[in-house]
Amino acid sequence: MTTNHVQSRTSGPDKGTAQVSDPINYPNSEAFYRYLYKNTLRDRGVIILILAGFNLLLLIPDILMLKSPAAKVLVTVLRLLLSVGMVLFYTVLKRIKNFTHYARMVSGLEAFAVFVFLFALMNYSKPDFLIQSMGMILLLFVIFMFPNYWQYTVGITFLSICLFLLISSFRIADLTSQTFAAGSVYVVVSAVLSAFGARGTERYRLRHFSSMEALRELSTTDPLTKTYNRSRLEQDGEKWIRICKEHQRPLTLAFLDLDNLKSINDTYGHIVGDRVLIETASRIRRFLGQRDIVCRWGGDEFVILMPGLDAVGAVHIVEQIRDSLTEEPFTGGVITSCSIGIANMDEDSTLKTLIYNADQRMYKAKQKGKNRIEFRN
Repeated sequence: MTTNHVQSRTSGPDKGTAQVSDPINYPNSEAFYRYLYKNTLRDRGVIILILAGFNLLLLIPDILMLKSPAAKVLVTVLRLLLSVGMVLFYTVLKRIKNFTHYARMVSGLEAFAVFVFLFALMNYSKPDFLIQSMGMILLLFVIFMFPNYWQYTVGITFLSICLFLLISSFRIADLTSQTFAAGSVYVVVSAVLSAFGARGTERYRLRHFSSMEALRELSTTDPLTKTYNRSRLEQDGEKWIRICKEHQRPLTLAFLDLDNLKSINDTYGHIVGDRVLIETASRIRRFLGQRDIVCRWGGDEFVILMPGLDAVGAVHIVEQIRDSLTEEPFTGGVITSCSIGIANMDEDSTLKTLIYNADQRMYKAKQKGKNRIEFRN
């Protein structure tokens, strides 16, 4: 047999190890976007459709205020494209995988909406500055309504206001300085207030997500070793079995048991025994890929799930793990060894059968003298 990989098993974020992180540092994660969609964007979807319809209704004043036939056609085409873009964005909103993809799409729509607004303003025959200022304020309100990277939102807002005021000062012939100043203040103050409101909402949203993630990690993490617990293994293990079966890829599970943890506890005390468990988990992680899962199954038992590896490839990995545990003394000079059983996935395998088979082979390794790896019946 030869080793078969789903993807490169180079080092990276270890999915077999539970990690508590600050969501402000990883807003691009799929977990954050799923949270955002469930708590905010799902309701915003209806607003997107309403805005798409409202955008088409704006064709009525456009047609009335545009004198050039060419301008009427161009504005009509632009508004149709904008509404179609909104509807398409609504249809893919649930399928977007991370926050960056969402942010780029919503920023593109916002920038295009600003362009349509300014293009229409440039071609109106006699635009009223205060009415257009109200339109600009409404547009900025919509921009701040949708979660986005702060630099994207601020950049679009700043550029929109500058272009609006610049175009208005040149395009509107009878614009008085008093009216221009009043409209400018309305627009800028509205933008600042919207920014403060949006920023406060964003901070609350991120803090809430951080708390939810922390609670989730506490419920799925072994408190001592920071590896997955049984419930998380069952959740992710069944998922990987399904994926590997669908794509006809191998999957291997290893059951590792420290051979002399009880004697370590009796000789050195449970504090030293706990340190051995913590360091064992750390050494196991050292040799795993980013899709591999390590779970503390019991007192001195660990389950290692390796999607994409057949038995030969898994033996190579666990041999390195065993050598690391047996050849490198633990803190305080403690020496230990481990027995490991390995089970391959077949078409009838479930997580329970894989664990059972690997567990039986681990006991067989102990019966043969411990500090061994068994992967055949």
